[in-house]
Amino acid sequence: MELVRAAGSAQKVINNPGRWAITLPRSVDLGNGSISLWNRAREQLGMLRKTGGRALSRGSFGWPEELNVLKEIPAIINIRGSGDVLRSRAKRVTIIGARACTPYGRAQAERFGAGVAAAGAVVISGGARGIDQAAMRGALDVGGRVIAVVGSGLDRPYPPESWRLYDRIVEQGGAILSEFCCGMAPQRGNFPRRNRIMAVLAHSIVVVQATRKSGTFSTLGHVEDWAASICAIPGPVDCAVSAGPNYLIQEGCRLVQNPEEVMDSLSPWTLVEPDPEQDVILSALDCGDRSVEDLALEVRKPHKEVAYRLSDLELEGRVSRLPGGLYHRCKRTPRKPPC
Repeated sequence: MELVRAAGSAQKVINNPGRWAITLPRSVDLGNGSISLWNRAREQLGMLRKTGGRALSRGSFGWPEELNVLKEIPAIINIRGSGDVLRSRAKRVTIIGARACTPYGRAQAERFGAGVAAAGAVVISGGARGIDQAAMRGALDVGGRVIAVVGSGLDRPYPPESWRLYDRIVEQGGAILSEFCCGMAPQRGNFPRRNRIMAVLAHSIVVVQATRKSGTFSTLGHVEDWAASICAIPGPVDCAVSAGPNYLIQEGCRLVQNPEEVMDSLSPWTLVEPDPEQDVILSALDCGDRSVEDLALEVRKPHKEVAYRLSDLELEGRVSRLPGGLYHRCKRTPRKPPC
């Protein structure tokens, strides 16, 4: 990375490694010139290939142009998965929050991850336990695409059990990004650095749960004119990890209660919202009360996607949940409120 910063691009280093070796600080031991440089480059390339990844440098095809506005532009971005997700015109929503979240926070992270992914947005998060992984799982469960920006080398997933989650992200057309070389352990200082990438790639940022002193606020510190709108999910006033989003709402950030409100915060809005009266779930309920399982089979959608949609429809007063787990469509009349 030091070489790329000095030369301006990885290609210049490859073309003349001996020249750029002398620009490095003395603390970087490269041995005798180009031979050591090539050995190290080959070692990194071999480790990266074992993960199924590749490296992008500034100016190369696939490089995310959004990174060019950062004060500290990464020298290299290592990527595992599809580069198409970075070039896509789809809206990107970063969902962040505490590792030590509550069951409420985890449920909301999954719900919002699933909701914005079902609407066609790409979910970005940091891959850590808690809110990050819950949001990514929610998106993946409805067939959505995810970008995980990690604070370690691609060969050193954090937490260690994240391999399976990373594999799902790649299989569904998403990507894992890291500015750190292979072999880099998940060190404390790495996570604030990766936060700036999560911020600048986003069109909207959703804070689920966080304390006032958490790393979530370091992510928000990178949000300037080029970056996303900030949304926050309210929580109980006596819950420490709800203090962060509640404070943001108090300071004027957008309060959101459902994924549709997050999508509304995106400007310009590029996705076509379905006509509520043409909703396939509502249409199915016109024929009688149904369980989540029956609806999922009837409309041919994943169980979790149907469950999240029913939750939103219930909040909107369009359906009601009956004893036994059945859902009933509420009929609207001119004079009476729903249900």
